[in-house]
Amino acid sequence: MKHIIVLIAALFLSSCQPTSLQQSNIAPPLRIGWITTWATAGQVMEVLARTDIAKQLGLKLDLKTYSLGPQMNEAALQGELDGIVIGVVPTVSLLAADQNWSVVARIVDFNQATLATKASASDLYGLRGKRIGVPLGSGAHPYLLHILSEHGIMPKDVTLINMKPPEQVLAFGNGLLDAVSTWEPVTTILQRRYGARIINRARHSGFLTLKNSVLLSRADEVKLLLTAIREAHYYNATHRSQVDEWFASTSGFDLAAIHSMEIIEANFSAPSLEQVKIELSDQTISEAQVVADSMYRFGLTREPLHFAARVQR
Repeated sequence: MKHIIVLIAALFLSSCQPTSLQQSNIAPPLRIGWITTWATAGQVMEVLARTDIAKQLGLKLDLKTYSLGPQMNEAALQGELDGIVIGVVPTVSLLAADQNWSVVARIVDFNQATLATKASASDLYGLRGKRIGVPLGSGAHPYLLHILSEHGIMPKDVTLINMKPPEQVLAFGNGLLDAVSTWEPVTTILQRRYGARIINRARHSGFLTLKNSVLLSRADEVKLLLTAIREAHYYNATHRSQVDEWFASTSGFDLAAIHSMEIIEANFSAPSLEQVKIELSDQTISEAQVVADSMYRFGLTREPLHFAARVQR
């Protein structure tokens, strides 16, 4: 009888433990950062944020928004994120700064572009001595340095002005810039609104990069995350107008320009879920290595980076 009383008491005390202790073994949501001003990765992330795709898979996500890659990288290095969705340049910056991160998927292919006013330049050579707005530390920065150097123009030969994408639009429209280096939807907005001329364009890729500790300890959730991203791509392909409206609302950019911008990401027209591809091809890895080498050459990373060695396929 004494033993029964002790057992009942133990069960009662266990049931009265604080909720925080009872749930201590429940994994927290995966904290994923993304950029609100970056099309077309922004559309994919809007789907994850506004639909129940992740929930239906049993995946808990905490999607955190940022205006630029360097800000998100800082949060990642401070331990505030488990993963980031960002373009190749901030990806290389993070990998070079911390060995504890790996690339696991390709999110989108997109265009970096350099645009100029019709009065300032008709080609890259014409940018010598000009004022160019560019988000320093973003993908547009080393891309611009690289194409200028190919035309014999060094950083000292131009005036680089650090500007976020929305600031680029305002400064360009107010005549404070001769050119910008940017991405969509700013490219389309400047063309439609101010008659800007594209004088160079180059394809880049954006990636999902995760902490190695997450890859090891939460492998099942990582698989679900990749499934959710594929489903988000297909949802976007079949609900494009709705998703563009979401992106316009979050980014503050013009919806008409978003509807009409150039899309080079094949998944945006995928005819079926099975046709959605987010794996990293050898070509994508090689192109990322070219960017990494360029960044090291311009002193934007302290050490050379072997990109393929940091990819988890």
